Amino acid sequence: MSRSAATAAALLIGNELLAGKVEDENLPVLARTLWSQGVSLREVRVVRDEVEAIAAAVAELAPRHTYLLTTGGIGPTHDDVTVEAVARAFGVGLVTDPELVRVIEASHPEGRPTPSQLRMARVPEGAELVGGGDTTWPTVRMENVYLFPGIPSFFRARLGSLRETFQGTPFVHRCLRTTLGEGRIADLLRRVAEAHPGVEVGSYPVVDRDDYRVRITVEGTDPAAVAAAFEAIRAGLPPKSVVEEGPAAP
Repeated sequence: MSRSAATAAALLIGNELLAGKVEDENLPVLARTLWSQGVSLREVRVVRDEVEAIAAAVAELAPRHTYLLTTGGIGPTHDDVTVEAVARAFGVGLVTDPELVRVIEASHPEGRPTPSQLRMARVPEGAELVGGGDTTWPTVRMENVYLFPGIPSFFRARLGSLRETFQGTPFVHRCLRTTLGEGRIADLLRRVAEAHPGVEVGSYPVVDRDDYRVRITVEGTDPAAVAAAFEAIRAGLPPKSVVEEGPAAP
């Protein structure tokens, strides 16, 4: 993988995730979306609904990556503290965003929003609103940090509206399948990985197929490097052990 590739970290926020009360559905969607945009998701962290914990994670992760995406903790209740925590991480205060006030008011035509609902109009000072549309709220962005809701349907809608925002060098990927077990190919894959440091070589054993035992993938941002590593692997395998070749799944 190229060292200059765009990278991302995900910060999942919620006591319910750590207690096993709710199963996260957002991370697979996030990982696939970033991968399709050429962005390498390098880290995932899960923290409680605590200002100090969230702020510390943001302060650590944001400088290390091109993008930091948070999920959860941006609703109207007392334990929705992500906005406050991000503001603390950047050393700024909170302000009320007029556009978010209008969005909230428009979503409550039956009457004036409650103070708790208007609480969702608070943003870190200096933040911007990005994305959104007729049926989707905008997303708060503070420098390279994007604040997404934790509810899966809302998360998918907002991420979809911002998909093109996340840009990196497209990944090139190749895949082959072999009847040999991982123990038989481990040395070969190690040699190829060491000889081609700009690519990522992966092996994934399968247990529910009769026609092959391992799926091997080669991925990177340099087409020539990926092709060279792929050919080295194929040349090192007995021809009859290679079952199928093709693009790799993300």
